[in-house]
Amino acid sequence: MSAFRDAADRGVVIVNVTQCAQGRVASEIYETGRALAAVGIVSGSDMTTEVRLLYRIFQDVHSNALDFQQCALAKLAYLLSKPDLTAQQVRKLITQPLRGELTPVSPVPTYSSPDAQGGRLRSLFTQVIACSPVNQRQPASPAHKTAFLPDDTAPPPIEVPEELAVEWPSTLADEEAIESAILPYLLGQAASRSDDLLNSLLDAHQSRLPSLLNEPTSASLETPLHLAILANRPRNVDLLLSHGASVHVRDAHGHSPLFLAAKIGGTVGLEMVKALRSAGAHLGELEIGSGEVGLAVMRMEKSRNEDSIEVWKEAGGEETLEKAKKIAISLFSS
Repeated sequence: MSAFRDAADRGVVIVNVTQCAQGRVASEIYETGRALAAVGIVSGSDMTTEVRLLYRIFQDVHSNALDFQQCALAKLAYLLSKPDLTAQQVRKLITQPLRGELTPVSPVPTYSSPDAQGGRLRSLFTQVIACSPVNQRQPASPAHKTAFLPDDTAPPPIEVPEELAVEWPSTLADEEAIESAILPYLLGQAASRSDDLLNSLLDAHQSRLPSLLNEPTSASLETPLHLAILANRPRNVDLLLSHGASVHVRDAHGHSPLFLAAKIGGTVGLEMVKALRSAGAHLGELEIGSGEVGLAVMRMEKSRNEDSIEVWKEAGGEETLEKAKKIAISLFSS
């Protein structure tokens, strides 16, 4: 302990971290932790061995960040590279999130009005996290805004450079939950609009695909692929298929992307049907058994729309279409 205290007095920054995958260092709870804190060792909270955090911290330094294995080491290296920071400032910044690398813990949580400064944005983030898939949420993610009660016995606050003074608004788990909630909607919007926008979104979130592409993005449970077809965007259909979008997902009405593309018909419909068929799409039993396919084909035949009939033949084949027509006749003639 004397050696630790002497080192801290000389300006050496020592961080207490854990190798456990869950939990955090709680210096204020355990006797050993309190003893370490008393001689100047700061808590690393829940910073763990996590390589993917290092790029976030070192994105403005150099690529050698990936050589580090401990998040705490990377953060120390980053802060100690700032010549203007004192040891006290480094110790303070170690305990607060700079890039979402640790979860801030308030010893005395208080609850504030959503109308407080920044409250509306924080409330929005909280609601987004609440709407995200359950398996993406973390129990530690705060569902409220926390603040520290004033402590008259505390030493005066340590000032830090303005570039490091703004606290990171969320943990990494919250960031991932927000992405899981928002990205399917954004992908759906992009799929029905611009191929450039869709392409940039797909490139930016490669690691989260293809699962996000198959999430419903509307009240009718349409995926981005459904929406691209309904918007007559064959280029976007190709983009989505090349990034792993499933051709087998049904919307709330039981419709597959192939069924929707065949209904559109024409040159664009034929192009999308061919792309879907190449990816393994087929008309589902529900679509055929409900009579919808047969009814659509008979309407095209009655109107002598040869182009649309060819699209349906491409989608299902003549044998399937004959079966579908018989089912439709038996259903609707009665």
